[in-house]
Amino acid sequence: MQKAKTDGYEQQQIFVEPKGTGYLLKDAWKEKFMLQMEKRAVTVKKYADDNEYKILGLPFYNAIENNDVFLTAMKKLYVD
Repeated sequence: MQKAKTDGYEQQQIFVEPKGTGYLLKDAWKEKFMLQMEKRAVTVKKYADDNEYKILGLPFYNAIENNDVFLTAMKKLYVD
């Protein structure tokens, strides 16, 4: 992505997982892990350019149980 009004780019690796309603509670540990990625990830830059690099995990996608939470998290990716 190129940030508005800048010359630099931001590299993002985004982890998204669709999850059936029957597995939301069973796999809650994985969602917790994914949501910690941004804060705990250690990024190593070995690029020829000086772009920023981020690793992000989103809440599970489930259209019935948490569609609004997922969409809010997606929209935050584009705000800056």
